[in-house]
Amino acid sequence: MWQPVTPRAVVAAALGAAVLLVPGCGGGSASISKAEFIEKAEAVCEKDEKELRRDLATFVKQHENVKFPSEKDVAELVHVVFSGNIEGEVKALRAIEVPSGDEKQVKALIDAREESLKNAEANPLGLNRNAKLIFAKSRKLAKEYGLEACAQR
Repeated sequence: MWQPVTPRAVVAAALGAAVLLVPGCGGGSASISKAEFIEKAEAVCEKDEKELRRDLATFVKQHENVKFPSEKDVAELVHVVFSGNIEGEVKALRAIEVPSGDEKQVKALIDAREESLKNAEANPLGLNRNAKLIFAKSRKLAKEYGLEACAQR
């Protein structure tokens, strides 16, 4: 004999189905390995470097008639080429799962990259003259973690 379906039965069935469909929920799932994180992060940085070079070449071509760049020109370069590029890189790096136990170290290196960008935006001429110095901390932390491509800038 048919029984009417109660709201409680509908909720119980929906929750049961949700548990089966949600991947990674429940105990026993392993964290990403450091090697997997490095592989993913390096891919982000390599892609970002190619995009940066492409955007820089486009910017230079658009400004090929400028013989002596002004402070305004350099600020535009930082804003147009570097800011969006590095912000995207930072966002992509933050989206990668971090190996268990490495959260503090990875956060520090990504935060350092973000701080480098803020320093470059605050002092565009400094980036033009001392890019290696402005990004020194983030490069150092990336290299210490094993991120070669991310340590290039």
